[in-house]
Amino acid sequence: MDDSKNKNIVPIILIIVIALLIGGYFLFSPKSEEGDVQNTDNLPDDSSALFEPLPPEPELNEEEKEEVSSEKQDILDRVDSEEPLTAEEKEEIRAVLNNRDHRSFEFTEEEKFRIIQALNQ
Repeated sequence: MDDSKNKNIVPIILIIVIALLIGGYFLFSPKSEEGDVQNTDNLPDDSSALFEPLPPEPELNEEEKEEVSSEKQDILDRVDSEEPLTAEEKEEIRAVLNNRDHRSFEFTEEEKFRIIQALNQ
């Protein structure tokens, strides 16, 4: 009869130990006050500056506008040609779209679509 009592105590002790481990995990795990919201204590005192709009782009003079227009047309002519773009041309076009002020080129949605199709070929 003592054997059956010992067999019944082992599962009970295991359940208690598991419950204590789970409870301890939740009790001592690091938490923030509002769930997953990041701590804002390290923001500078004038954190409103982080949310100010960007300054307007500088105006292009006539020569720069012509240069941009010419380069834009060169890109579109090359993209529309039958011959696939070389790796070097793809890099140059990506650089124009990513590194320079591509907004000054003012590509339309249709032009952007044509460029992306050519880059993906």
